[in-house]
Amino acid sequence: MTKKIIDRIPLEERIKVMTNEENQGGDLSARDYAWYVTLGIIFPVILLIWGWS
Repeated sequence: MTKKIIDRIPLEERIKVMTNEENQGGDLSARDYAWYVTLGIIFPVILLIWGWS
């Protein structure tokens, strides 16, 4: 079985790459927050209400 690329990179190198500011992504937008609220709060509440009925 072949190894994944990530398994070939030493741990120290992976940590160094992850802590680099360029690799951490930008700030969240209003659209991202809307999705978080929808998927994390509204959708589970709908499922709970649906389950109770």
